[in-house]
Amino acid sequence: MQCDVIASCNRSERGNQLARTEGQIPRTYFNYCEMVERESPDAIINCVPFDKIYEVTRELIPYKIPLLVEKPAGTSMEELNHLIKLQQYYKTIVQVAFNRRHYSVFEKALYDMGGAQALQLVNLEWSENPHRLRTSKGYSDEQLGKILFGNTIHGLDLISWISGSIEDSNVFVRKQADYLWSMVLGGLSKKGVVVGFTSTWGNAVPWRLVMHSINKRYEFAPLETCRVYTDGNSSPTDLIPDEIDKTYKAGFYNQAVSFIRAIESNSCKHDLLSCVNSMTLAEKFYLSFEK
Repeated sequence: MQCDVIASCNRSERGNQLARTEGQIPRTYFNYCEMVERESPDAIINCVPFDKIYEVTRELIPYKIPLLVEKPAGTSMEELNHLIKLQQYYKTIVQVAFNRRHYSVFEKALYDMGGAQALQLVNLEWSENPHRLRTSKGYSDEQLGKILFGNTIHGLDLISWISGSIEDSNVFVRKQADYLWSMVLGGLSKKGVVVGFTSTWGNAVPWRLVMHSINKRYEFAPLETCRVYTDGNSSPTDLIPDEIDKTYKAGFYNQAVSFIRAIESNSCKHDLLSCVNSMTLAEKFYLSFEK
């Protein structure tokens, strides 16, 4: 993409050493503000652990350098709203890296049904395994308590991005034991799309998305694939993802293209404001668990 990675910042010397050797990044730092001030980059990627993203983004926005920020931009609506105010004050481009928005199969499905206006219903089944995250990634209790924002936000963002803003919604939750939670959301988007979201934690259920138009059903299971069922046709057909979604992790290439275009046009479609609805839904669930 004609972009050069000129520097990297890591918390540990081992991380910096890997950046220099395996990543072939010429210069490394322990302090990201020092890196930005010395290097004066054209853009910055913030991919720190999810519960640190807000803190780092808050300090980087005033540099007015375009930012590609990993999700979530915060772990509460208060944090997100603060970043939005900073973004608007400093007029900094901030794109949030929800890579699933950029899956080629979703675009193909919407095109196949005749456009987003043909969409009738969206339903997503999501799962988490907090105990695996504790053992495999070393997540603390505090991090696991925020995993609604750390990972479930991907699913909530996906349904609100596809269906349109979901403002009329109800949530139901059941908390059986530590991190063994079940949740359901039902709602109607501003565009009139019926939306459903279900998630059972501690249960190894594959992620699955289903879209309905008037006479077709689109099933994404796994999410990177799409099988189409047409009324009156007993044999389903498949929508094939673009080659870039096979060569790279799905959505990442188009996400990078989107970020470069945002820099060139000084206009970002996937900015912090675009995350308000999904973050609101996540907080709605989170507050229900806190009760």
